[in-house]
Amino acid sequence: MSKQTNLEKKVLAAANQWLVDRHPKDPAEKALAAAVMRAWPEELVTRETCPCGESETCDECPTAAEMEVLVTQWERDSAPQPP
Repeated sequence: MSKQTNLEKKVLAAANQWLVDRHPKDPAEKALAAAVMRAWPEELVTRETCPCGESETCDECPTAAEMEVLVTQWERDSAPQPP
């Protein structure tokens, strides 16, 4: 992967903060959240990558498996519906 520019870092930080601060509700928000998570999976904070140092007992971060289920659900919820 290429080195991130300052602008890319700012966008990623803002996107991550948005994902922490709110739970996507409508299809457009779910599509955006899923796209961000799929585009930068290495930036996701899960229990396994939690920087708190207490990943075994941390209950604030979802596991990678739980995050995958959530992102898959968001993708399903935001998929265009057939007429």
